[in-house]
Amino acid sequence: MKGFIKHFLRGTLCCVVLSSPSDGWGKRAHIPTDTTQRATQVESIEFLKEELTKPRSNYVMVVAHRGDWHGAPENSIAAMEKAMDLGVDMVEVDVRQTKDGVLVLMHDKTLDRTTNGAGLVANHTLEEIKKLRLKNHKGKLTKHRIPTLEEAMRFAKGKVLVNIDKGDGYFEEIGEILKETGTFDIAVPKSGLGVTAIASRMPYIKGSPFMAVISLDKNVKPLQKIDDYIAAYRPNVMEISFQTENSAFFQQYEDLLSRNVKIWMTPCAAQWSAGHHDDRAINGDPDGAWGWLIDHGATILLTNEPKALIEYLEKSGRR
Repeated sequence: MKGFIKHFLRGTLCCVVLSSPSDGWGKRAHIPTDTTQRATQVESIEFLKEELTKPRSNYVMVVAHRGDWHGAPENSIAAMEKAMDLGVDMVEVDVRQTKDGVLVLMHDKTLDRTTNGAGLVANHTLEEIKKLRLKNHKGKLTKHRIPTLEEAMRFAKGKVLVNIDKGDGYFEEIGEILKETGTFDIAVPKSGLGVTAIASRMPYIKGSPFMAVISLDKNVKPLQKIDDYIAAYRPNVMEISFQTENSAFFQQYEDLLSRNVKIWMTPCAAQWSAGHHDDRAINGDPDGAWGWLIDHGATILLTNEPKALIEYLEKSGRR
């Protein structure tokens, strides 16, 4: 098969991308290289940005949920780096705002679970936040500190895509950070709000590939919400979450692909994927978990198990 090779470096490793111009097939594998970091990163990030525009692709993109939190504290720069070393295409992060208005990476509203601090993030200044240390997934205190969103975007620039969760209340602040860091093109802000509710906030993130979140079971009229978003913003990507397999969507997902929308699904948690989740996959049924999602149109998967998912996709010929 005719193809071309894209080389890129992450740390001391690089990824080779073999891609066919006719069918979009691609594979990335880590190999040592002496190629310069900047040149290889540019080719890598351009490949990933292009994949975001492909509703149908044999290359399935992998998103690390809060980074690789198996190897470093969730939502830390180290977790982002470890996820990149595994070969992920995108890192998902969560944002919260400090008392003095700075956006930091943190999933919870409070500091208690993931740091040696306590109380609401919103009740602490950045200076206070920066004195804290992060815990790993076993609750053990580490040397790692809480990063700001600006620090995270500067770290990711030119290397990996970044999905920004819990940020739709801060699109103005996020937009300023993306402008300051020159990272509109690698940021993927998301929101589950309706078209009317989000309208006044969208101008702040213009230039980023926005992702609308559609809950097939929780939204009152999810298929209408899909139509509304396409009519208003023509998003390249939509996150489809579901608690059951009862929605008419599963008989119509080809229609969404034909409207030039890439489908993202979320196996990192059972409640967003009707049981087709990571735990099912790593406990012996990857076809019934990740495979089922791919068979129903998904070409982006948000996972807690990036290493295992990448291995599965490589064996399945989807990377």
